[in-house]
Amino acid sequence: VDGAFYRTDNPHAPVPEDGTPHTADQIVVVEFKRGETDSDAFNDYGEPCPEAVKRTDARGQLATYAGKTFAFQHRLALFLLFVNGTECRLTRWDRSGVVITVVLDYCKEWKTFCEILWRMSQCSDEQLGLDPTARRIYPTDPLYQVMDEEMKDHESDIDHDNPTPSDFDKLASGEPVVYTYMRKMFRTSLRDDAPRYVLDVPYGNETRQYLVGRPVFITQEAIGRGTLGFAALDREKRQLAW
Repeated sequence: VDGAFYRTDNPHAPVPEDGTPHTADQIVVVEFKRGETDSDAFNDYGEPCPEAVKRTDARGQLATYAGKTFAFQHRLALFLLFVNGTECRLTRWDRSGVVITVVLDYCKEWKTFCEILWRMSQCSDEQLGLDPTARRIYPTDPLYQVMDEEMKDHESDIDHDNPTPSDFDKLASGEPVVYTYMRKMFRTSLRDDAPRYVLDVPYGNETRQYLVGRPVFITQEAIGRGTLGFAALDREKRQLAW
């Protein structure tokens, strides 16, 4: 059984009521296990034992959830609450690894558990790991309509496989051009209501803004370099870029 904490004050992303995870909107992820000792993903003691295999699988499951959240959201870190029967651990994932608390019996130590949840509720999005250089774009944002317009084919686009004589003239002029495959890649990244963002990207002494949808390339693991590749739209120049 999986769960998550969501913001209640975001009118663009109301708390879901359909019983399914909304990965793009969840703030803190929760994983539930039934309570057996071998289900505790981080409870490895002493010599190797048969239960260690299931614990390894449980750790892999948590890492998969963290990696998927990193794929759908722009984050510096992720808090994941691991609940195993009447015990729980709070974990914090980032690209360098995971930090785990000692196990807490939330029935016996319910005051401590409630304070943990209360403190989490008082944290800002940035304190909970969301990247402050990435801002979510919702359908009511004018930038959302800009992306809708720029994902449509333009008459000036050049077909990479079948260029025309006028296309060669455009290339010879040195002016920026857009190939049809670039437009298609950008359009594909916005399919199925993919979450959209405007990213602040340092460039020398300035900051450029790029509008992006779902990444075209992504490293799936939660831990590691976390490389993302986007078909992006330069906000100022209205040009497609990688």
